Amino acid sequence: MTSITMDQLHEHSKKLGAKDLILDVRTPQEFAEGHVPGSKNIPVDQVEARHAELQGTQSLFVYCRAGRRADVAAAILTQIGLDKVGINDIYVVDDGGFPDWEDANYLIQK
Repeated sequence: MTSITMDQLHEHSKKLGAKDLILDVRTPQEFAEGHVPGSKNIPVDQVEARHAELQGTQSLFVYCRAGRRADVAAAILTQIGLDKVGINDIYVVDDGGFPDWEDANYLIQK
């Protein structure tokens, strides 16, 4: 697991491969209000039950609003076993979150 900032996530988002995924672990309401373009929403309290949806993802980028839920989601996936899901790398925005994306005036999808 590697810690990154929202600015670094923005840079990664420009060059995602077919097997890379940005995961937003906020609530569906927060997600609907705006999210990183192309990200998938699985709320942190559903990550364990829905981890099969991440099958085949090689690099997973996880963010939330402030960092805590992203850390929890990464810990859950690590505990399940990344090899079971097929994830090679997890990058976690654990210091800051979506408000930093908004503050930087990056493109927001709704």
